[in-house]
Amino acid sequence: SQLSVASVPHTTSLANEMALRQGSVLSGRSGSMERAPSFGRATSGAVLKVRIKEAFDAVDADGNGVLDKGELMNALKGHLQMQLEDPINDVDVIFAAVDSNNNGTIEIEEFVSMLDPLLKANDEKHIIMEIEEVMRIVFTNYLSQAKAERARVNRAFVLAHEGTSPPITVERTPVKPDSDEEEQAEEAVKQEKENLPAELEQKAENPGPKGFGVDFWGYSWRFKLYDDLYTNAKDSKGNDVHLTERVTNLKKRLAAIAAGKDDWVAKAMEEHARIKMEIANPKAVGGYCSLWLKHLLAIEEEVKREPSMGQ
Repeated sequence: SQLSVASVPHTTSLANEMALRQGSVLSGRSGSMERAPSFGRATSGAVLKVRIKEAFDAVDADGNGVLDKGELMNALKGHLQMQLEDPINDVDVIFAAVDSNNNGTIEIEEFVSMLDPLLKANDEKHIIMEIEEVMRIVFTNYLSQAKAERARVNRAFVLAHEGTSPPITVERTPVKPDSDEEEQAEEAVKQEKENLPAELEQKAENPGPKGFGVDFWGYSWRFKLYDDLYTNAKDSKGNDVHLTERVTNLKKRLAAIAAGKDDWVAKAMEEHARIKMEIANPKAVGGYCSLWLKHLLAIEEEVKREPSMGQ
């Protein structure tokens, strides 16, 4: 689902909007539904291959040898009895995760690759479970990861909107930036300060709500930015960015806009009269992208440190 491009005048409203857009969550089986027929238990060797093929054929309703999104949806709601908070988006997430070659269908090889890691782990631990339960666990994991990713992106988006700066981790020894994107973002901020009039220097470095009325007169451009760079991201050829690549693409685009090497601002102002009216200082958009990127990188580092913090 897309974020609304309606103007959001207050941070509280923005936070509420983002909370509604956190993505989807999945929760096991529905207690009100009858148990679907089992695909069979996952054992080993030839029997296991037969069970996987049987499961694939059961989902492949039209028998054409591949699975489409409709068939996957029917399997999730029917055979697996999974409750989806956002069915369309949830199916998109799962389908994209399984469709590794991104050709729009799921082949038997991709189906096997999806189940193989958990089946092997179970085999090593001498655990036997039904194929449908293996599928349910794998699909739940895909959705959990997607929801966590979207939550990180949204959190960084809101923090950038508020105009706050990412916290400095004082206990860590300063090191070279982890990526070219971060270096570009840092350089972009320096260039903005050199090129802008003195009264706008602070706005470019901290282009949150304080910039309202000077650098911009509305917020719909930020939601358009979110949709174009993340929700409905396109590659250089105009094709949809694969769901598994959305965060990587987002960081690259944010860095490029911050560095003045991406024409998103010019195109948005040309194609959307409202955005053109809102943005008084186009360079402030680059500053906002820089801040969004910094927050996202900081949040990702925070997540990486979480396991060790508990030890």
